[in-house]
Amino acid sequence: MWKKFLTVLLCSFFLAGCMVMHSDAKTVTKAEEPSAKKTEKVRADVFQEKMASALHPVLANGHADFNVYVQDLRQQLVYVNKSEVLPSASMIKMYILAYSYQQMQQGKLSERETITLRQSDKVGGAGNIQGLRNGTPLSISYLLTKMVVDSDNVATNMVIDRLGMDNIQRYITDHGYQDTKLQRRMMDFTAQRQGRENYTSVRDLAKIFVRLYQRQCVSPEADKSMLEILKGQTDNDKIAVGLAAGSVFAHKTGELEGYLHDGGIVYNPKGDYLLIIMTRENNGPGTVTQDMVQISRLVTREIYP
Repeated sequence: MWKKFLTVLLCSFFLAGCMVMHSDAKTVTKAEEPSAKKTEKVRADVFQEKMASALHPVLANGHADFNVYVQDLRQQLVYVNKSEVLPSASMIKMYILAYSYQQMQQGKLSERETITLRQSDKVGGAGNIQGLRNGTPLSISYLLTKMVVDSDNVATNMVIDRLGMDNIQRYITDHGYQDTKLQRRMMDFTAQRQGRENYTSVRDLAKIFVRLYQRQCVSPEADKSMLEILKGQTDNDKIAVGLAAGSVFAHKTGELEGYLHDGGIVYNPKGDYLLIIMTRENNGPGTVTQDMVQISRLVTREIYP
């Protein structure tokens, strides 16, 4: 009988010990979770502070009001000094491009479809389609490519007319680009004088570029095609100049009197990142262009020294 009693007693002590150990294990696990979150926040704060300190001399030089957005796409760390709603200039073409590919994805538009060039389509500014003969048939694929790589305004207006400005704006709104508005065709100075301007922000541009990078904008195949077009950009005298050797830049630029913009995805040999700069100029585009080159160099150096 004593043997039975001792056996029961020893089993009770053993079970109690197991319960204490199990309880301690839970406590340790719960204690680790806040610590991990705190570390993540510290890393984000350090990234913000480091980038702000590095860029301060340029951002504070008085040449322009700079809106800068940086995102380390490997570690998902973000720096943004401010994100104002600014006249978009040709950055609005990013959203027109995305909507065009959505329509192709849905079978409502074909890259082989052609539109005949008319005299009424011809406007000034960037691009060389205005020099083509009236009656020339131009494919959607050609127009979209020229709209981006040469920022061709005639190509853009032909695409806007084909798709409908209201439809493009509905796409913009439905996809959460809350600072972005398409309210006029390119080079429509009458609409501009009437207060109808096109707008966007570095945050909205970051959103569409990240979706493209993650292949979540339209579809993996469509996004790949758009990125290839963006990599063919011919205006490369701003951010592109400051990138590390071996980098590939999928980007769009924009220029309007008093405003100069550039931004996109940097495929860096050490890791990819996003850099978008929108400016309200104070001293003319020449000075600001050099500032954008310097910002690009500083960002590259800080992310991947």
